Amino acid sequence: HDEAFIRICDKLSKAGFQANADKVEYKKESVVFLGHTISYNKIKSHMEPAEGFKNYKKPSNIEELRRFLGIVNYYRKFIKNRAQKSEPVSKLLRKDVAFVWTDSQDLSFELLKKEILGDKCLMQPDFKKRFTLTTDASNRGLGVVLSQEDNGIERPVAFASRGLRPAERNYSITEKEMLAALWGMEYFDVFFIRQGIYSIY
Repeated sequence: HDEAFIRICDKLSKAGFQANADKVEYKKESVVFLGHTISYNKIKSHMEPAEGFKNYKKPSNIEELRRFLGIVNYYRKFIKNRAQKSEPVSKLLRKDVAFVWTDSQDLSFELLKKEILGDKCLMQPDFKKRFTLTTDASNRGLGVVLSQEDNGIERPVAFASRGLRPAERNYSITEKEMLAALWGMEYFDVFFIRQGIYSIY
C-alpha cells in the first residue's frame, strides 16, 4: 500500500498535479467513489441516500424514464440480465409505443431498484487468473457473466446483457447461445486481450 501510494504521488508530481491532503483517504479498508464502495478485491454499488432511492417515484413521462434508466445503465454491471429485466420499462421509449404504465412496468421498476440497492459484490479482475464467460440466451435477450475463481468459488466480475434484434429473434436456441458467446467476448474483449486465458460455458 505504501509503495503504491508513493508511486501515485510521484506520478502526480511529475505531471504537475498536487493532491489535496484534506481529501486524501489513506490506509482505509474501503472508500466510496463515484457511487461505488471499493475495497480490497471487491466493488459494490453505493446509492446515497439509499432510502431516497428506495422511495424513487415511478416515472410519469419520457424524460423521467430516461433519467431512471440512466441510473440503471450506470449500475448495469451489477445487474444480471439487466436488458431483460428492464425491457418492460425501456420499451416505453420507443416511438411506436404509447407511454402507458401498467403492472408490468411496476414490476420491472421495483425489481431494478431492488437490484441496484442489493448487497451484490463484484470481484476486482485479476489478470493473472483465468476468466470464465458464462452465457445465457432466451427469446427476449442475451446475458453473459464474466467471473473468476476466488478461494475455490467462482465469483462475478461483471454482468452484461442486451435485447435481441428483430432478425435475431428468428435464430434457433443454439444460434442464440452462440450469439451470446460471441457478443460476450466482444463486450469484454479488453479482459480477454490482456489475459488471453479463458473458458466459455
